Amino acid sequence: MDYIINLRQKHYLWQQQERSLKKGDRVALLERGIAVVERVDEKEAVVILGNGLVSKIPRKDIVLSQRNLRWECGISACL
Repeated sequence: MDYIINLRQKHYLWQQQERSLKKGDRVALLERGIAVVERVDEKEAVVILGNGLVSKIPRKDIVLSQRNLRWECGISACL
């Protein structure tokens, strides 16, 4: 039983790491396209669009879309 519990805990920790925004992740921005995360902390993320435009986005506005399996920011604060 301890083996199964330990295995599940490791899987849970791995899932949490995969679900956290990190440098190099792509973020879909409403009406702008796809941006790449350059830097992220607990308050904001700095992203770069393909045309070189740099933007700071509040971290709370970037969510992992379960439907699309990607990071998204679909509000006006991301523009």
